[in-house]
Amino acid sequence: MIEVGHEIATIRESLLNKVIEVGEKFLEGTRKVEKKGIIGPFTLQAMVTPDLDIIVYDIETRIGGGTNVFLGFGSQYSKFYFGKPITLGRRIAIELKEAVEYKLLDELLT
Repeated sequence: MIEVGHEIATIRESLLNKVIEVGEKFLEGTRKVEKKGIIGPFTLQAMVTPDLDIIVYDIETRIGGGTNVFLGFGSQYSKFYFGKPITLGRRIAIELKEAVEYKLLDELLT
């Protein structure tokens, strides 16, 4: 397989727990290398097999997508979490502001 582009997609609700589990395993693995683990946005680029297994084939340790074009859309899930679609940049700003307010900035920075 050759990656030829990027496309944001939603996933079946029935697979969300698997996706979260994959993400948590990745975070757990990063904590073996660095005490706090990975901090900040990251993307696990994955495919779903016909048997509905999730296979991660690439990791972007930054805002994923390779281009700013996706930053304007936000995600389907941000609509539920924040009550409206927001960009990842805005989400980072909100989380930094809250960390300052609650004196938790050290938890977000290395």
